[in-house]
Amino acid sequence: MIITSELLKLTWDNVFLDQNYFVVRNSLSKNSKTVHKPINADSYLAFRRLRQMHPNAKYVFYNPETCTHYKSFRKGFKLAVERSRIGDLRIHDLRHTFASILVQRGVPIYEVSTLLGHSDTRITQRYAHFSPKHLHDAVRVLPSFLG
Repeated sequence: MIITSELLKLTWDNVFLDQNYFVVRNSLSKNSKTVHKPINADSYLAFRRLRQMHPNAKYVFYNPETCTHYKSFRKGFKLAVERSRIGDLRIHDLRHTFASILVQRGVPIYEVSTLLGHSDTRITQRYAHFSPKHLHDAVRVLPSFLG
C-alpha cells in the first residue's frame, strides 16, 4: 500500500505489468527509499485499463484536461464515497482496511508492515484490527487437553 502522493506521480516506466509490480523511486517515497510494490490480479486489470485509456501518457493517473498527472484523488474519492453511501470514509481508512484484511487472512504482521512501508511492526499493529470471529478462529487451533 502506498501513499496517494506517490501514486499521483507514478509514471508508466515504473510499472512492470508483465512481472506484477511497480516501483516507487526514492525521490517520491515517504522514507526516501526505492520500493517495489507487488500488484494482485485486480490491480493488474485496473492498470491495464488505465494504460488503454491513455496509451501515450507519461503518468499512470493522467489528467487529459491538464495533460499531466492528477494533483489529488480527494474530489473523485469523495464523490465515490457519496455515491456508494458508505458513510464517513477517508482515503487513509483504506490503509487500515488493507492491513486488517491481510492480517485476518493470516498474512504475517512483518509482511503487512513491509507492504505498508512501515519501519516498525508496532506501527502496523495499530492498523491491523482483528474481528471477534478472527480471534475465535485463532483459539480454535489450540489442542484439547480434556480427553
